[in-house]
Parts: sequence; C-alpha cells; structure tokens
Amino acid sequence: MKYCAKLIFLTPLICSVNLFFPINNVDILFVNLSQLRPTQVRYSSENVNDKVTKAIKQGDTNKEFSTFKYDNGQSIFSTKDALPVIATNIDSEEKTPLFYLIDGHHSALASFKVKAKTIPVKIEDIYYPAPGTNFFWEWAQKHQYTYLKDTDGSLRIPEDFNTLTNDPIRYFAALAARKFEKDTNYKNSTGAEFPLWVKIGKDIPFIEFHIADALIEASFVYNYGDEKDKKLFQEKIEFARIILTKKIKELDEKAPLKQLKLLTKQEHFRKSVAIQKWLSFFQ
Repeated sequence: MKYCAKLIFLTPLICSVNLFFPINNVDILFVNLSQLRPTQVRYSSENVNDKVTKAIKQGDTNKEFSTFKYDNGQSIFSTKDALPVIATNIDSEEKTPLFYLIDGHHSALASFKVKAKTIPVKIEDIYYPAPGTNFFWEWAQKHQYTYLKDTDGSLRIPEDFNTLTNDPIRYFAALAARKFEKDTNYKNSTGAEFPLWVKIGKDIPFIEFHIADALIEASFVYNYGDEKDKKLFQEKIEFARIILTKKIKELDEKAPLKQLKLLTKQEHFRKSVAIQKWLSFFQ
C-alpha cells in the first residue's frame, strides 16, 4: 500500500476523510487530459484515427464531437478502458499532479482529437520525487515504463503529446500481427490472416517499436493506406519477414527481438503449427 496527500481532483472515485488516502495498483479514476504526459516519442496518426472511428461507431461520441458517453459527458472511454499510469507529485509549474502514461498513448491522442475533457487511468506505480527530471526518466527506463528512441535512432525525452513523431512503420508492425490479446481463442483474435508475427497478451514490452526499429534500419518503406491493397500489403509482410529473420540472427540473446514470435513462412494463422505451440503455453 502506498500513500500520498489527498487532493480534490481525486474525490470522484477515491475519497477519504483523512489527510491521506491509499493509492495502489487497483485504483482507477478519471483525470483531466491536461494532467497526462507521454513516455514515448512516437505514435501513429492512423492508429489515432482508428480509435476515433471506433468511438463514433460505438456511440462513445458523435461525428461532431459534441457529446461524450462517460464521466458525465467528459470522456469517450469508460473505467474498463483505464490506461496504466505513473502517478507523480504536484508539478511546480502546472500546480497539479501529473500522470505519465505507461501505455495507451493512442487512446489519449484520440481523446485530445475529439476534444474530450477527461480519461480514465489506473495507477500502476507512484514516483514521489519531482517528475520530469533525469532521475525520473532513468527510473522509468529501468522499470520499462518508457521508450525514448525516435525514428532516426536518437534518444529524446517527450515534452508533450504535440512533440511526438508520426511513425507509419510502427502502425505497419501492429497491422502485420495476429493478436490474441483477450484469450487464446482463435475466434477472439484479430489482425492479419497471414501474419508476420503473433502477439499473445501484453507480450514483450514495446515490441512494435522494436520491430519498427529493425525495419527502419533496413530502409523498409510503408505508407499509410498500403494495407488497403491486399497483394501489396502481403508483399510488404514477406519483405519484412526476410529483414527480421536476418536481424534476429545477428542479435544478442538478451535483445527483445530474440523473443519475437516471428513466423518463418507465409501461412494462415489457423493452420500455423507455430501459433498452436505458442498458444499452448498460455492455456
């Protein structure tokens, strides 16, 4: 159990008559979007558009972005979609507690795009010293809460959501996967029918970024919309398969890509012996 000073903005979901209230990794609350900070320097604009389209289709907002379904008309996400965050102390300049996203940057960006006011978060960890310092980022990297590598290979700290790099190849990496994120049931899986790789559960931290990095290094080209041409998209998957197969052989055993569930050949996800084997480990 961890504790921090009771603050008015937390009272909608967490309240205490004492000066202090408990915070742990089950606490979920709505926070103002202005209190969010990124821990990644890259995103995909098409992934954001997908989130917005889904929100409209589900009735979480409308095409005019004038109504929102949750948190008394302030959010397009419910508490079941809460994003994992690091809670920090009151920022000296903002005069408010800040929450650093561990995951869910595209959901946050989608919320900004539709001009929602709040978003649900789940407290995964708490950082007591001043946030945003070099010590904070070193601590976040140690705990695998952040990924600071940009598309040009440089490392940088994200100032805010407006400074993130649009990365189409990160989007390709996601589209090229077959994902078993809910369970190991084939019917509940999503993604490519003839996948490049397989994602089961949360899988390897930042794996899509690691895939994108390897492809960018090999001058792989993908443009938004390429996936609409099925033949072209599959050709790109096969080219990416060659690149990743070669790259993985060159890597140290501790490299994240060494754990990638990469399919060595083109095959339908339902007929893949490799996928059956991987799924059996999680059943």
